[in-house]
Amino acid sequence: MSACSGAAAGAQQSAAGWRIFSADGREVWARAVVNCAGAGAEQVARLFGDAFFRIGFRRGEYMLFDRAAGAHAVHTVFSVPTKAGKGVLVTPTADGNLLAGPTSVEEETYTTAVRRSAFAQIAPKASAMLKNIPFGQVITSFAGERAYSDRHDFILEWGKSGVFHAAGIESPGLTSSPAIAAHIAKEVSAALGAKKNAGFVPVRRSIHWFKDLSAEEKNAVIAQDAAYGRIVCRCEEVTLGEVRDAMRQNPPARTLDGIKLRTRAGMGRCQSGFCQPSVFNELMREFGMAAKEVTKFGGKSNVIVGGEL
Repeated sequence: MSACSGAAAGAQQSAAGWRIFSADGREVWARAVVNCAGAGAEQVARLFGDAFFRIGFRRGEYMLFDRAAGAHAVHTVFSVPTKAGKGVLVTPTADGNLLAGPTSVEEETYTTAVRRSAFAQIAPKASAMLKNIPFGQVITSFAGERAYSDRHDFILEWGKSGVFHAAGIESPGLTSSPAIAAHIAKEVSAALGAKKNAGFVPVRRSIHWFKDLSAEEKNAVIAQDAAYGRIVCRCEEVTLGEVRDAMRQNPPARTLDGIKLRTRAGMGRCQSGFCQPSVFNELMREFGMAAKEVTKFGGKSNVIVGGEL
């Protein structure tokens, strides 16, 4: 199993494996544990008794532009990298937006808050590489924490506890992720003496965006399910059918952000100003939730608080 940051409160080892339990009383048993908790990797390692690496935090803040600005850059543009990383870049995204950033701020603890001063740091550096960037078309900003280890190299090894640690995965971690996954699978399966499951199908049905279909294909889909004929998110042209698909996949999307990440509903120019009520109501209907139970991203991120709803 994967031990996620903050999810586990304790662990006990036995001959059968590991008993892992959370602060709210939930338990799970695992024959093997892989610690791939990112920013929480050091915390999780210590939970199992391993303390051979440290994790530091480097916050990176970004500015995301509307699709109308997407053609301002046709290639990724950035300066000569330094010890702190590649620095600020300007790049078109896969979905047609324009992206500028990130900053590089050392932090004592994990935080994804965006500082007001971040724009003042990003804008002049981006403008030095590319002229006339339309900063008036920024539709949102966000931040992430880059977790790095005191080794400044990938940590892919067994701890004394018998837990496999995958931590400190800095750049080029994303590019390396398929090879890392194959390496972990090989290590863990060898440790367990596991045999390959001949019946396993390692392919998930791909998502076909409705907006990218031809008119004939759209009509054929709508004829099978009328929900695909109703647009929920105007900015990204996401249909009710796609929202319902996201809620009925395995695992199901049960939050506003879960549906946003699966379908892009809410990622456009109005940043969910139009579609959130519709998605909110669909979550209530699909899962029998009360309004006060609907969350943005789970936990205590309730959208509505107070009142009698």
